[in-house]
Amino acid sequence: MSTSNNSNNSRSNREPDWKRFTLTSIKENADRSNNFLEFKHKASIKLKAWKLWKYIGGDEYKPPVIPELVPSQRIQGRDNSGNIVDVTLQGNNAEVAIAERLHAEWLENDRLLLSLINEAVPYQKSYVLQKCHTSHDAWNALCREYEPNNSLIAMNFNQQISTFSCQPGADPAEWLQVMLELYGKLCAADSTLMSDSEFAKILITHMSKDEKWRYTRDYLRTQLQLAQQTGVPLTSSTVVSVLRSEHIDRGLAPEIKAMHTLIQSASISSG
Repeated sequence: MSTSNNSNNSRSNREPDWKRFTLTSIKENADRSNNFLEFKHKASIKLKAWKLWKYIGGDEYKPPVIPELVPSQRIQGRDNSGNIVDVTLQGNNAEVAIAERLHAEWLENDRLLLSLINEAVPYQKSYVLQKCHTSHDAWNALCREYEPNNSLIAMNFNQQISTFSCQPGADPAEWLQVMLELYGKLCAADSTLMSDSEFAKILITHMSKDEKWRYTRDYLRTQLQLAQQTGVPLTSSTVVSVLRSEHIDRGLAPEIKAMHTLIQSASISSG
């Protein structure tokens, strides 16, 4: 009894619970953006952690060789005497069956993983996997489908970020929020197109030019120069933190605005 339990425990340590094992769903938005990069990143980490990456690719990808099935056939022909006889052309059914039994675990896990990849794909893109019979083929098909288009989408977001300045009189808090959303979408499409330090520099370059922001602008420019001199990149989180602190001090942060609106509404009601 204990031997059986140990065997089951050992097996459970090696393989996931396929009934509960899931991959991040691929979602497509109205603006043609999607989260394929998120799917790819999270799936690769999860599959490698469970030692399932060998079904997808990498150095461990060594799929078993299963001969293509050639079924036996019965045809009619003539013997040496010219008589019509039935002739059986032997197929390789037995050879295929032996290979499938020998690699049954691999084939079963590959089929299960292929089904999970299919479940993660939106219905309108299910055609991409119609001719994929292995998880390896499905993964590569999705990369071919999404990555070229995502590069174009990322270039579009990159252009918007690089040219979107906070105009005089505009709300700096709203401008910052738009910039962060654009950068998030860019990274979701192609995380390599614009580095975090490049985004930080763009935030400083395109922040409000209003006179009342001169001190903050000069401070951030000084920090950028120091970062360039020391070779330590200035992070976007540092820039955003400074800008948001200034927004709070000036009552521009969304939560501060909401509080002021609530207070004004209460004053009007009591009046």
